[in-house]
Amino acid sequence: MVQEGTTSTPKITTMISTTEPMVTTTAAMKDCPDGWSKNGTSCYWIVEYEMDWVAAQDVCKQLSPGAHLASSGSAVENDFLRHLYTATGSTWYIWLGATDSSEEGTWSWTDGTAFNYTYWYSGEGSDGANHNCLAMNVWDYWNNDYFGKWFDRGCFDSNWCICEIDQA
Repeated sequence: MVQEGTTSTPKITTMISTTEPMVTTTAAMKDCPDGWSKNGTSCYWIVEYEMDWVAAQDVCKQLSPGAHLASSGSAVENDFLRHLYTATGSTWYIWLGATDSSEEGTWSWTDGTAFNYTYWYSGEGSDGANHNCLAMNVWDYWNNDYFGKWFDRGCFDSNWCICEIDQA
């Protein structure tokens, strides 16, 4: 019993474990996590928060194990991605997971997907050393030619992003 006018500090015991938690994984996911959109063998999530490209990569990794910035390997996939969100306000671009930071004009997907398909807007794809990250245009208010096209943007620009989980 604690007498009036005195204080009592609870004793806190800290236990450190060197045993790693048991994690069970399978070769492929059966379903997308709640809220993610499925297309083919992938799941997609739009992060509706503006951030630079590096922060976008980190956010995707934090959302779900194996998640990364989305890649677009075909016209069908690109069409799906561009219709996930059609901007009506100030967000005109969404980060995808490609960069040419190693060599200007030589693009690669950060998830290792072959960079065989492109959908650049005219004159984009080699905008110099200050533009090394790929963003897709998702606002098509004035000109239908921009919608879904890729732009070579500054990696420190602030945009939303699309994250992807490969199920295969």
